[in-house]
Amino acid sequence: MFDFFTKVKQMTGLDDKTGKNDTLSMQALGNAMSVAIQKFTKCSKLENDDNFISGKIQEIGELSERFRKYVNESINQSDKLSKYAEEVVIFSVACADSGFTKEELLDFLKLTLEDAKNNKADTEKLKANISGIMAELINIQNECVQYSNNIQNNARSMSSHVVNELEDREFKQRVYSTTYKIGAGAAILGTTASIIAAPLTGGASLAIPLVESIVEGGLIIAGTSSAIAIGSKYASYNCNNEIVALNSRLIRKRDELNTQINLLNGDLSSIIHESCDILNFWDEQITSLNELAVKLEHYNNQDKERPSRLVTLTIQKKWNNVNRECKEYNRTMRAALQISNMATSD
Repeated sequence: MFDFFTKVKQMTGLDDKTGKNDTLSMQALGNAMSVAIQKFTKCSKLENDDNFISGKIQEIGELSERFRKYVNESINQSDKLSKYAEEVVIFSVACADSGFTKEELLDFLKLTLEDAKNNKADTEKLKANISGIMAELINIQNECVQYSNNIQNNARSMSSHVVNELEDREFKQRVYSTTYKIGAGAAILGTTASIIAAPLTGGASLAIPLVESIVEGGLIIAGTSSAIAIGSKYASYNCNNEIVALNSRLIRKRDELNTQINLLNGDLSSIIHESCDILNFWDEQITSLNELAVKLEHYNNQDKERPSRLVTLTIQKKWNNVNRECKEYNRTMRAALQISNMATSD
């Protein structure tokens, strides 16, 4: 709007491209961003045959893609906010210059106020997006902790093929055990019947020890029924050994899974913690925009009142900082994304 924009930029240092105005908060934000992306990449590459945990890893991978999309959107918004900050500083300088008429300032004021409201709305959307991602990460973390507690108390609550194998073996053992009892009973009846058919004096003395040997040792000597009983008892014995081995394997698998869950939760906690810094950055920008809108609304409603030199200097200083922070945000975010792309391609 004004011919002196370029000159004002030089006066206020807005055309500085040396990067000397980097702030510690932006450095911390860049580190937080890099850590969050690295942790996301690490979590997304995990593999696990537990159905529940593999499902959570897939959800984390989807959130990782949303997070990267969010970062690119935030860079675009930060770029817009940086350019807007330049306009705000230029407006504050113009307000202190008596060479500009009230009408000119009022026109610029209305445009600046409208842009403040639009930028505030867009920035609040960014804040809501990162808050939503954080909420979903916290939910996944809580579900993983609950799952870890459940399998610690009952290893069979794991969504694992080991549990299926174990229950299959136990079912077969019950079948073999039932078959053995039926076969043994049939053999006992057959043998006893033959003994009873013998002379009374000899049969009675042989029946009791023979039945005891059949029951205790599984020694069946009564045709097909005896063969079924012997085979069933042998199969049941083998199943029992497999069950013992599978139970040991299940406990080891549970302990290994809980170790991995703890590591996963640690990475999720790191992402959530670092995301708080990103959230705080946009909170600060919303606060700055809100404060500016209040000031601009005041002067927009007071057509005859011109902002004081002190007010314009305060706005200038504040929004010079916003401009530098947004530019540095863009640099740090792009660098973090580049590092992440390199790590992903390895």
